[in-house]
Amino acid sequence: AASGQKSLTVHPIGNPREDLEPMGGVAGRLPPPSPRLASLLRSLRSVHGGQAASLEDFDVTFEATHHGPWLKSPALFAEIGSSEAEWSRADAGHCWADALWAEFSKPEPVSGPVVISIGGNHYMSHMNDLLKLHPGLMVGHMLPTYVLRDAGVEQIQASVKEALQATLLAHPEVPEIIVYMSKKSLRSAERQAVQTALESLAASLGPGSPVLRAVSTSAQLQKIIEADLAEVAV
Repeated sequence: AASGQKSLTVHPIGNPREDLEPMGGVAGRLPPPSPRLASLLRSLRSVHGGQAASLEDFDVTFEATHHGPWLKSPALFAEIGSSEAEWSRADAGHCWADALWAEFSKPEPVSGPVVISIGGNHYMSHMNDLLKLHPGLMVGHMLPTYVLRDAGVEQIQASVKEALQATLLAHPEVPEIIVYMSKKSLRSAERQAVQTALESLAASLGPGSPVLRAVSTSAQLQKIIEADLAEVAV
């Protein structure tokens, strides 16, 4: 990262814009995001919290969807950032090894609300906060504001549809996928393009498919997540 901040990060992969040169993979294509995205970050936080003080200056965080490779199977990247000095840190590597061991010792999560984020910064601060509040939450693709800012309406709709379709592939059995298009991060025209893409895709889905729902404020999002988690717990 340009910031140079020491970090341990988890993120979905893919190149959201078909009109930009891809960073590995295929322009405009997003692999299905691993259902373990949120669960792995929770495992990483737990292990990091119990590590020696040498890692206390490392942020533990999501990153937005970015770079390849192109894959048809659900995927994520687990990373050490942000420079060669951190890549060679044995303590950071051990932290990740312990987190991965803890995560893959558990069954893959299969229920709970899934949130796709459209808008926000690269480190998806609002999604990190949501994860702390809601232990059962699952996460799909996360498209940052900077990816959409200079895109036209058609490109925004194409990027959002790709994110939705890829997340649907990863979560075919969940009852609902929530699309959070942050009112603070997106302009009105951008939010309208997101809504149009969602409605177009929803109209094409068959019976039994997850419901697609868009919200634009954190209060709306919190209310829906809490209701969905309550249903899962029953």
